[in-house]
Amino acid sequence: MKAIDIYDLSWGPTPRRVWMFMKVKGIPDNAVNRIETTPSLQGLVADGKPPGSVPLLRLPNGEFLHQSIPIIQYLDELFPDGPNMLGDTPASRARHRDLMTVADEVMTHFGSFCHNASPLFLHELQEIGAAKRSMELCEKMLGLVCEYAQPGENGAFLDGEHPKMADCILFSHVAVR
Repeated sequence: MKAIDIYDLSWGPTPRRVWMFMKVKGIPDNAVNRIETTPSLQGLVADGKPPGSVPLLRLPNGEFLHQSIPIIQYLDELFPDGPNMLGDTPASRARHRDLMTVADEVMTHFGSFCHNASPLFLHELQEIGAAKRSMELCEKMLGLVCEYAQPGENGAFLDGEHPKMADCILFSHVAVR
């Protein structure tokens, strides 16, 4: 199989989800062609990359997947060997997708907080009130993650005894590569 092109931003938390997932799933590094993007005033640029954010995966037919969660789900189906990253039954998979959605909302609110409070985004209009509200919503959604989580006996992961997709979504934002 030809390596899959994935456009990346090495310090970006959302692309990090994909790389964490690949490591946990056991997908070999040579299965993907990692293309680093460069931030510029025109956005994130790289040869062959259309406008938009990262991660960005080029499908074999030339189309793109633009969001990290569909990319993770695509890779999970493309590489079925390795640990089960979603659940064993329709109910457990649905419940885990529920947890994934809430974990993603945590990160959406955290991203809004960063854009309104971090010196990294001083070039954007920043509002302290929006930053405070974003952090309140982030904390609320983290509470829901705790409520929905069903950790295994060791308590290390959100849904069972080994990391799954929701763990990659949430913990990619605190991990350092």
